[in-house]
Amino acid sequence: YRLARRHKPVSPTPTMVTFRRLEFLGFSGTEVAFEAQVSAGTYLRSFAHDLGEILGCGAHLDSLRRTAAGPFTVEGALTPDEIKALGPGSAARITPMDEIPLGIPTLVLTPAGTHAIRHGRPCGLSEVATPHPPLPPGRCRLKGPEGRLIGIGEVQLSAPSEARPLIRPQIVFGG
Repeated sequence: YRLARRHKPVSPTPTMVTFRRLEFLGFSGTEVAFEAQVSAGTYLRSFAHDLGEILGCGAHLDSLRRTAAGPFTVEGALTPDEIKALGPGSAARITPMDEIPLGIPTLVLTPAGTHAIRHGRPCGLSEVATPHPPLPPGRCRLKGPEGRLIGIGEVQLSAPSEARPLIRPQIVFGG
């Protein structure tokens, strides 16, 4: 997206995805309706485009409605009116950020590491209280010493311009 916004050529690389379910629901004129259950990272807009290319007629996604993400479903969601009706009781139905399953490791930072991340700066591996290195590269959940979620970061074990491994903040939560 960053390249496209700067009007630079984009050469997407093919990615293996999994369709757990693809169900044809019907069609009307030139529109086709389907439901799909897919793996993370699947872009249904790309699927529609590729399908149109294969069929030789072109295609695009007119609408998209996500009905589930991980353990969360539309059926388990509250409408704004339901939240209003429940009032303070709606808090019991909200999953705290700390409990949302992300499928990534959790790092607990020292006070110094927490301070750096909260201010949008990277921290070093020495500012990780647990687990002890070596750490796997990639995204991670970041918690402060008291156990509160402070953000999502990325462990970078070798950056060309850096002399040491770093944890770079990707998303920082207020608080």
